[in-house]
Amino acid sequence: MSATIRRTGGPVWLFCCLAAISVGAGCTSEQRVGILVDNMPPTLDGDLDDAGIDDGGSDDDAPGDDAPPIDDDGGSPDPGGGGAAGGPVAHFRRIAAGQPLPAEATCAARVRRGAPEAIPENASFNQVRPSADELSKLAVWNQMRGFDNRAAPLGRRVTGNFTGTTDEIFQWAACKWGFDEDFVRADSFQANGWHQASVSGWTGDPMVCPPNPPTRAAPNGTTECAQVFSLFGITWQYHKSAWPMMHESTAFAVDYALAFQRVCFEGYTDYMNGWGPAGKKYGPNDEFGCAASFYTGGWYDYATIQQVNHIRDTLRSKPWPK
Repeated sequence: MSATIRRTGGPVWLFCCLAAISVGAGCTSEQRVGILVDNMPPTLDGDLDDAGIDDGGSDDDAPGDDAPPIDDDGGSPDPGGGGAAGGPVAHFRRIAAGQPLPAEATCAARVRRGAPEAIPENASFNQVRPSADELSKLAVWNQMRGFDNRAAPLGRRVTGNFTGTTDEIFQWAACKWGFDEDFVRADSFQANGWHQASVSGWTGDPMVCPPNPPTRAAPNGTTECAQVFSLFGITWQYHKSAWPMMHESTAFAVDYALAFQRVCFEGYTDYMNGWGPAGKKYGPNDEFGCAASFYTGGWYDYATIQQVNHIRDTLRSKPWPK
């Protein structure tokens, strides 16, 4: 069940989802996220069950601060700390909600470069930067879309303005958005193993696929199109304004996904206010909950708990190529 929720996206049956959202069930992750992102959000029920949460630590800790440990640099102007001033750093660390974030140019200068590309098939995607015209068409994350208006400036920071290896892109984006770099690696790896060329969510409904999508022959002889793209599994139907950048540019896909998660991490995802069981209500500083919610559209419901646990397990084992 969790694999389907994490990695695939089916066509949206709006009637099903609107009816099912009130009980937190009945729709895939992308369906639930999409109704909220590309439409004005309805009032949603946050009555969720936290059974099975792998906290890895005390519930007295701030959300997202439990095991495995992630250091917090407290919003230091020196992202990650260590290293010569202005030079590469040993490790980019978490920046707490409400603290200033480094500029993307600063982060580009702090990236550790020189290691070979871990995913050779990503090489061409890693060299693509979006055009100014494409970026100008991105949807605004504001109150009309269910966010605190303070999310809008964060959305405007999304540029995809970086080239390098896949891991260098992760470092740059982790620095830019204030997430621990290993957390970012785990977040993406559990989605599809860092493959930017990944396409999934095959469907026979062309209405939920982008213009000129990848296609394949279905077993019944019809043609199916893909609706989920990139190494972060972004679903076109719910992030239409990010097309084709999400598919063509690794840096944009990572930048966009982490920006969306940072908005959640800051506590600016207003449509989730009140969601969650006791002790796990939606609020700032829960990077695991926000990363999981990016895929499930919920907040510590069953699907989100499974996704949190999957990200934690990936972070602990670090199965990605070194």
